[in-house]
Amino acid sequence: MNARSRKTTVKAAAESLNDATTDKPLAADDTLDTATPNDESAMPEGDRIRILKKATCPKLSSRASGTLSYEIGVDADATGQESKLPDHTWLRITANQSSGYFSQEWIKLTDIQTLIDQQSVPFKAILFKPLYERKGANNHGFLGAALKAEGLVIADEQQPLVLQPTQDQQPFWEQVKTSIEEGIDLTDEVAQENARKEARKQARLAEQQRRRDANAQKITESSDDTVDATHTTESASPKTTPDHPKNPSLSTDEG
Repeated sequence: MNARSRKTTVKAAAESLNDATTDKPLAADDTLDTATPNDESAMPEGDRIRILKKATCPKLSSRASGTLSYEIGVDADATGQESKLPDHTWLRITANQSSGYFSQEWIKLTDIQTLIDQQSVPFKAILFKPLYERKGANNHGFLGAALKAEGLVIADEQQPLVLQPTQDQQPFWEQVKTSIEEGIDLTDEVAQENARKEARKQARLAEQQRRRDANAQKITESSDDTVDATHTTESASPKTTPDHPKNPSLSTDEG
């Protein structure tokens, strides 16, 4: 199931207060996801996400080190005139300058806003955890940081991990519309890197298969040589007639 077919699961508001937004070490199930489509040029235009903006931002926690890189994108066929532009707009985290694993999945702005709109009180970034298919201890916290950087949420001055929606989000959407109309379409470096990784993976698999085939051929040839040597030895050995004991009844010495 890809990002377009994902159904948003909403957690209870109480669960959203259990956030842990500082960088966490890699757990058994945590992976640095690179599940973006590998061959961007081969994707149908209607399925491709057109990148409008690449930016960096600090993390939510003042104790967290390093910055995050993120991207804003839209459906490739989006015109900026749609009445529901959030349905066509996406955000993803692409890099983390320090430690902390995450997923590079595109998250639709409509899904983010649906969760936020259901909150009657300030919330923590763990609210966004259900939006991700792949596990990553920092997915939700990093997403919250990017949303804050884009002015879609604000943090409490006393409690920087506590968020609430910005009252005026119009500047963000005006920026998205302007970027679409200007034809901005930035290079998808994540897809390019994934294509390189996939090519290296396929090359390794092909080399492993070549070695297996070569070893199997050697075993077959060795077995054939052994059989041939056995046949040669048998054909070169002289045939001997076994000695038979003398029949006493045929002896001339009758006594």
